[in-house]
Amino acid sequence: MNANPLRYLQLVRTFGPRWVLFRAGNALRMRFGLLKRATPMTPWRAVPAAFDDGGDAERRWVAGWREVWEQEGGEQETGSGERGNNDAAGAGAAAKIAAEILDGRFRLFGGEPREIGRLPRWNVSPLGGAAAPEGVHWTRIRPFAHGDIKNIWELSRWPWAWPLALTGGNAAADRFWELADDWLAHNPPNTGVNWFCGQEASLRLFAAVAARLTFDASPATTPLRLARWRQLVRATGARVAANLDYALSQSNNHGVSECCGLLTAGALTGGATGAKWTIIAEHALAAQLASLVYPDGGFAQHSANYHRLLVHDLRWASLVFRLERRSTPPWLADAAARAEDFLDAIDAAGDATGAATGGRSAAFLYGANDGADILPLGAAERILRGSGLKRRSETRAPAARHFPDAGVLVWNGSATAGGDGLRLLLRCPTAFRHRPSHADLLHLAARWRGADVLLSPGSFSYNPPPNDPRAAGGPPLSSAFSHNTVTFEGHDQMEKFSRFLYLPWPTGSAVLRNDKGEPVPAENASRFVASHDAWKRFGARHERFLLPDDVETNASGTDGGFCVADNFFSTTGKHRWRIHWLLADGDAALLPPPPDAPPNEGGSLKLRLASTGALCELHWTFYVISDDHCETAPVATLVRADPHSFRGWHSPLYQTLRPAWSFALELPPVSYSLVQTFFSFTGGDTTGGGD
Repeated sequence: MNANPLRYLQLVRTFGPRWVLFRAGNALRMRFGLLKRATPMTPWRAVPAAFDDGGDAERRWVAGWREVWEQEGGEQETGSGERGNNDAAGAGAAAKIAAEILDGRFRLFGGEPREIGRLPRWNVSPLGGAAAPEGVHWTRIRPFAHGDIKNIWELSRWPWAWPLALTGGNAAADRFWELADDWLAHNPPNTGVNWFCGQEASLRLFAAVAARLTFDASPATTPLRLARWRQLVRATGARVAANLDYALSQSNNHGVSECCGLLTAGALTGGATGAKWTIIAEHALAAQLASLVYPDGGFAQHSANYHRLLVHDLRWASLVFRLERRSTPPWLADAAARAEDFLDAIDAAGDATGAATGGRSAAFLYGANDGADILPLGAAERILRGSGLKRRSETRAPAARHFPDAGVLVWNGSATAGGDGLRLLLRCPTAFRHRPSHADLLHLAARWRGADVLLSPGSFSYNPPPNDPRAAGGPPLSSAFSHNTVTFEGHDQMEKFSRFLYLPWPTGSAVLRNDKGEPVPAENASRFVASHDAWKRFGARHERFLLPDDVETNASGTDGGFCVADNFFSTTGKHRWRIHWLLADGDAALLPPPPDAPPNEGGSLKLRLASTGALCELHWTFYVISDDHCETAPVATLVRADPHSFRGWHSPLYQTLRPAWSFALELPPVSYSLVQTFFSFTGGDTTGGGD
């Protein structure tokens, strides 16, 4: 936390005094034990084992769940034949993962299976063995004192319940109840690390409800186990309700997820308590969606992964209304439709929910990425069909889609020789309503024929090990230095105020233009121009032109390409700028310019992608626009998998780092310059895909 008093004034200006006072008050509630008294540690035997409505809702849900879970997918239901065909792929992946779970192997954050043992140690990280204390109230847990707390939480979200439920059968039911029994035995209400977060409790509840309903007729689903399950529902509702205001104050996925969790617990519990929870959840969720889901469908979190989490939350909430035999409220249906539309737009393969990729999304990844896939392996598609929500259906996406509220441009280019062609995503926020996820202004991601070429760095860990030299040796993956964008005189675009907060928030501009430079609608656009003022205190500004179908790039006989033109302005004298590109792994070579090249001609980079074999060529030109005398050329460096920093790495999954090529161009000090970077592509397996 930044201790500069002026920074705290900036915090007040950004969020308002009311928000700051609430957060301070909540900290005092925790410190002086008020939250502990509101959520007392309780043995399971003290929690009622029956619902207040006599089980009417539970019986209604069992009957309704069969209709949702057992119906077949297809083009009519999903709006796309490609998405409908994901059912088979999702079922195959689920069966494989279920077999691993039966054998005591678990996947963390969508990664490879790990030998963890038949019954995990629920308070211990499977990655490194850091342990949180047992037998203490959740308010006494220090979330960053035991390594990355998400490593402990991951299996306590009950992600293992989904592949077991999707696979079905008595063996899967036996394994589900074995794991559930053990978790309940070691995690009594409000005790320990796994009750610390209301969102974690809510996501666990989704999985517990889905598996219990799926295995209703199994011999393993005994009356005693059903009683324990009802106790979990009630304890989760009480935990979420007691501190919901804190989740809402975060203005992100936490509030949305906890509203959906409380809605679930309220509907099942029934009676006066359930009715109260339901009313609170509905009112709070409506307010959250009105604020956090933007008119163009973007989400306040500025992250592709967390946008998927939002979509899954809303599908689940809509399903709750259907199981309750109620119509989905218009405010929920409208927000869900806009959010689904946005996710469709950034999805590269008709699989934004990850059904065909074993739970991993094929959408462009940008912003924070903790791997959250709360309805994995095709579960999201089944629940979408069962919820009654509708998805926009288009056989071909438009060439360009600009989401000004979300700060995202998606460009679907064409290729001269078949394949999926070129797809680009540019981060171009003009004003932040909510806190940015990464310092990624004007970051550009690119795919060629289904393979990632320009990568987003990801997150790796929100609390990396202190002994990891990469974490201690340079800027974090969330910084502008790790993105495909520009930095100025060694300054990031924003400063870290705390672990999850950047300040101040810059503003910018973003306009689609035609060949004449005139502002035009997306369908007539040939280029995109965006800028930001992150360094206005230094009198500096960066402007980026994106030309997706650049004639010069494509004239060389390659299959496709694009051009990026970066303008650098300074009113305070000569300054240094750095352009950075994070490229996919493969065989790479950095080449100097030809001997007879003009002075402004830069070198080139050739990269043969390991994923598809496509050839990517990058070359650049440097122009000094001002009257500055500049005798030195830009300095190019190429680094892969630096062992002492995060340079040359990317994190497609949480807690996973993979090598990548980091290409940086350091410009000599000038007051006004232009760098053009040309990308061209040849070949590539059209069936290939990226991370």
